[in-house]
Amino acid sequence: MLLGFSVSIPMLSISVFISPMVSFFNCSVTEISIYFTFAASAAVLSSLFGARILKRSMRATVIVASTVMGLGYIALASFPAVPMVWVAGVIAGLCFPLCTTVLAPIAINNWFAQRQGTYVGIVFAMIGVFGMILSPIFTALIASLGWQAAMIIAGVLVIAISVFVALFLLREDPESQGLLPMGAEEIAHEEKEVFTAAPAQAKSSFVRSPAFVLCAVVGLIGGFFGDFNSQLNTVVQKSGFDAVTAGFALSCASAGLMVGKILMGWVKDRKGSTFAIAMGCIFGVVAFATVVAGVLFTSTPLLYVGCFLTGFCTCLGTLTPALMASETFEPQVYANAVAYITAFCNLGMAIGIPFYTLTFDLTGSFMPILFVCIIVPVITIFIAATAIRLGKAAQAAA
Repeated sequence: MLLGFSVSIPMLSISVFISPMVSFFNCSVTEISIYFTFAASAAVLSSLFGARILKRSMRATVIVASTVMGLGYIALASFPAVPMVWVAGVIAGLCFPLCTTVLAPIAINNWFAQRQGTYVGIVFAMIGVFGMILSPIFTALIASLGWQAAMIIAGVLVIAISVFVALFLLREDPESQGLLPMGAEEIAHEEKEVFTAAPAQAKSSFVRSPAFVLCAVVGLIGGFFGDFNSQLNTVVQKSGFDAVTAGFALSCASAGLMVGKILMGWVKDRKGSTFAIAMGCIFGVVAFATVVAGVLFTSTPLLYVGCFLTGFCTCLGTLTPALMASETFEPQVYANAVAYITAFCNLGMAIGIPFYTLTFDLTGSFMPILFVCIIVPVITIFIAATAIRLGKAAQAAA
């Protein structure tokens, strides 16, 4: 529920507001889309300190962060101005990682002793599930009530759902409830002790390793992939398709995110992170090539198929931290590794957004950036495989 509302709305479904706001403010696409740059840039900061903040009080952090984020959208709707769009982006970026992308892998790791990849995949898949549901709903609300009323509804939903989850459902770990993590009885006691022990030296030194540097690069690229989802509605409309087609294309991509994340988590638990990431990247090559074909031939079916398949690759924008940290580093530093790699994912989003928007503003087409998206996944496979191999070698040597 947290991932479905507090990531899907600020970083996926919010894309349906871009075109209406561009028309309302009579400005360029870049001026509004830079919301995502501000959001992702601010998310870098909150991700870096996210693990530390959540350890102090997970539930209170979710309540405060979600409330502030929702109020930011309500303020944007109430006092519409282009700078307010940027302010809302900064507020969202500071808040949503603490409710979602940093929180989820840590909570899953605490509550499940086995098959964490599958469960992380299911949880992150909710971004796609709710994106598929909410995007057409917000499109319809914008058409009937206007973007400001729809934005207020979005803010209220973020607050109401997140606060409810924090108060009545979320608990930091099973031990505080007198329970053991699911599957813990199948793990030897010695293994559990190794898992929970956290040497201070390991926590402070892993960020200086070559493996982490490469993980950071994979995180940057994953963030770049994740940008495609936030820009998809605009990409489709500015490529000559109508708003209804764009909304359904975004739903297709959201469906792909849902299936891709669950599949990638499941594959990770059975074949390892390297295989899972390689699979997602190969799907990416095929997917973006299909989107290009759909645009070139003005083929709606090809566009829909391509958008669905992109979800199998763009899910790396959120899954990369959990996939890379789980095998590259020792379990003792998992939470910190997830938080830091998440920061690089958000940095990748911040850097990537201008490439999408400026490409259109300068050339009048998104085609150049789509061709880049076909090439980059191939490079990612080799970088991710090298990072994991170096990390495993370092663990073996230790």
